[in-house]
Parts: sequence; C-alpha cells; structure tokens
Amino acid sequence: MKEDAVEVLNETFRNMETEAIKNFEKEKITKESITLKRFGSFRYLGQDHSVEIPLRNENYNQSSIGEIISDFHNQYEKEFTYRLDSQVDMIQFHLVVFAKIEKPKLQKRRKTGINIEKTVKEQRKVDFDEQGIHDSKIYDFNILEPDMEFSGPAIVEDPSTTVVIFPGQKCKVDDYANLHITFTNGDK
Repeated sequence: MKEDAVEVLNETFRNMETEAIKNFEKEKITKESITLKRFGSFRYLGQDHSVEIPLRNENYNQSSIGEIISDFHNQYEKEFTYRLDSQVDMIQFHLVVFAKIEKPKLQKRRKTGINIEKTVKEQRKVDFDEQGIHDSKIYDFNILEPDMEFSGPAIVEDPSTTVVIFPGQKCKVDDYANLHITFTNGDK
C-alpha cells in the first residue's frame, strides 16, 4: 500500500460514514442506534482475485496499515494456501450499516361496510392460458375491505402489483389487506 494510504483510508471511510448517517437520520433513525462495520478488499499487485477483510472502526495510522496488511496476508493464505512477498493493493471500500429500530406497528385496514360490487372497476375477458378465456371481474385492491370474499376468475389491481385469481380459486381479504387465495375444487 502506498504512503498516502492512511489519509485515503481515513477520509474515504469518514465520508462514507457521514453519508450513511445522514441517510439514516432522514429516516428518523438516530446516530446512537447505528452500527458501522468497515471492510476492505485487497489483492496482491497484478492479481485478479481479491480477499475481503474486516477493518477496525478507528482513525488509521501507519501502524494500522501494517496490521491491515498482516491480516490480508493471513486471510489470503487461508483462502489460497499461499502468500506472496508482493505489494498489496486495496481495491474496494465496503461499509455495512445496521440500525436497531422498533418493530413497525401494522395497521388493520378499516372496514366501512361497502358492498363488494362497489370494489369492481370493470369486467372484461381475460385469457387464463390452459383454462381458457373467461369474463372476469377486475377488483380495485385499494377499496377491498377485511372479510370480503370472491371467486375466480378475477383480477385484483393495485398500482404496484396485479393478483390473478384463477377459475376454481377463492380469495378472502384479511384484516391487514393480505389476500388469501385457496382452491374451491379441492385441488392444490
């Protein structure tokens, strides 16, 4: 590793950590709940394969560089059964960030008593491949309510996904808006 390695290591990890902490703080996660783990990928000069080793979270100095190189030699020898007396290059900085957060509180979907027919956006012909073309109701996921049930053939549309309910299947909405699909004819 070159003489300016200490400065490059310290500055690069400091910048990465500052950016990571800012990103977590934007999500209302405090610095105190964050754990940072540093890693580096190293290789011998001129080689293609590298070894990733954990690095201490510290302000590095020349002594630290010597320890890092020693750790690299040991890990390299473990993985490849030999070591070289050659220049060591750091080729990648890797920062892993963990945060301890509270479990999210899932909210139950509100029940207004709307009739299931009011959740139908339209009816159209849908090709169910081997089961053929069927007239199918197209449901709006965003207004389905807990305990609503309907049978396929049907489609449930949401901006982020489309759920297909095949002929012979039944769908029930639970309290958290999960769709439980079962077979009505005993098939699995």
